[in-house]
Amino acid sequence: MITYAPTWRDDDYTSKGAYNFELPFSLSKFFSKVSDDTILVIRPHYLIKDYINIKGFESRVKILADDDISKIYLISDLLITDYSSVMFDYANLKRPMLFYAYDLEHYRDSLRGFYFDYQDELPGPLAESEAEFLKAISDFNLNGNFKGFAGKFNNFYNKYCDWESDKSSKQVVNLMEDISNGK
Repeated sequence: MITYAPTWRDDDYTSKGAYNFELPFSLSKFFSKVSDDTILVIRPHYLIKDYINIKGFESRVKILADDDISKIYLISDLLITDYSSVMFDYANLKRPMLFYAYDLEHYRDSLRGFYFDYQDELPGPLAESEAEFLKAISDFNLNGNFKGFAGKFNNFYNKYCDWESDKSSKQVVNLMEDISNGK
């Protein structure tokens, strides 16, 4: 299963409360690059979930705008995103990610910008065109991973995820108990 979880683009609307959304890639081209049993989960913002056209691909595309995204992470073999913070959460699973930033210049220079060195720190390939995106999908389908990104992924993980552990909740509870006991 592959998940596409793009960031919210609040500047793409026809009128207040009426937002646009068009997939930035062809579903037929996408499915020509993956195995026949691949399911694509699209995790959009809830305001655009009803505007995504998957006609002809209903059996292979699932739009899950209201489901718990942490459960979607667990069943995903690959996360495709752009600038969304989902990259930081998904990295904890140490699974591959592909960054499809088809509007990078607009997003970086006009819409929001970045609070980290986006292009330098990404833990997976960056595609800025549909052709680059489809080539990366094809490479992933052939290899089950993206070659040449282990070092960048480890750097990203160590910088943004290293403090996560299976004992985090216990550590918080212990800290709260210490505080309440005056320690």
